[in-house]
Amino acid sequence: MVFWVSAVALALAGALVTRLRLTLIARPGREVLLRLRWGLLVFRFLPPRAAAGRRKASKSRRRAKPPSKTQKRTADVRALLKPAREGARLLLRGLRVDRFYCHVVAGAGDAARAALLYGSLHAALGLAAPILARVKRPNVTVGLDYNLPYPRVYLLASVSVRPIVLLRVALRVLRRRAAGAV
Repeated sequence: MVFWVSAVALALAGALVTRLRLTLIARPGREVLLRLRWGLLVFRFLPPRAAAGRRKASKSRRRAKPPSKTQKRTADVRALLKPAREGARLLLRGLRVDRFYCHVVAGAGDAARAALLYGSLHAALGLAAPILARVKRPNVTVGLDYNLPYPRVYLLASVSVRPIVLLRVALRVLRRRAAGAV
């Protein structure tokens, strides 16, 4: 009996310490791919395909909600903002950027507009420099092609977090919410 209890506790501890990795891959001409990996488990999420024929929006038969409920909901959202900010701060502390590759090719069909777009992209890269400084080895490039009719973006971003950090953030937010409700 002691063996099984210790085996389950060891497996649970191993699952909470194993990193949870989320990868976003965007390539021109292909669908965006979102991949979630946790140890040996890999889940792939593709964006939903556009519906061939969309239905017409029908008029809702519901009545408008009284403003008192709306005010109550905004008060509830405001009460959740402080714990959510604290949870985001804790989550960002435990978040690790594993890979970041971004290659943007500026093209606008017209040489003058492409050059302006290229300059704007370099300015945005300068603004993003403090954020990119937190990444281990960022690979960000901006290119220029006068013949492209539109800009092309190649993006691969991979972030990971330990599930124990997610559990700690969820418990802290729930504790703050329970303390505020009582």
